[in-house]
Amino acid sequence: MMKFISLVAIVVYFATVQWSDSASISPPSHGNGAQGGSRAVVHLGTVEGKNFYAVNGYRNWTEAKEYCQWLGMELATIETSAQLYFLQTVYNRNTFRGNHWIDARDSFEERQFTWDRINAPVSTLSSLPILSSHMPYQTCVAYYSDLPAKIFLDPCETTVYTLCDSNNTVTIQNI
Repeated sequence: MMKFISLVAIVVYFATVQWSDSASISPPSHGNGAQGGSRAVVHLGTVEGKNFYAVNGYRNWTEAKEYCQWLGMELATIETSAQLYFLQTVYNRNTFRGNHWIDARDSFEERQFTWDRINAPVSTLSSLPILSSHMPYQTCVAYYSDLPAKIFLDPCETTVYTLCDSNNTVTIQNI
């Protein structure tokens, strides 16, 4: 009888451990790369009440959007010329460089892009050079922070860094 009780206890223990592992909440994909060995999330600064954050790790557009939300932010919109100027001035080869997904994507109209979150046309980026991979569908927009700044139009499944924003300062710990 004692062996039976021990066996039942072991089975219950392993079932509990397996259930707790499967029930744990984990963040969306952290991506598989780091940007220059710097911190995972870098607060770039604030302009017009909006905080911008560069996020390391390679993600596709959908993963980037989900990851920003998991952090308590949104995939960045660049809605004013002051915000665009700010991003152009905070370029840093160690913390903010390369392509970063932003909240713009194909609106399914010829050469039209829309801010996904606010459902408004993208107009503030028209002063930047646009580089396209000439993909006909599923095109998303990435902000290229190296100098001179550019806009890249890429398939949404391409993996690049992420640019998030928030109207509040977000405290990031242990990411």
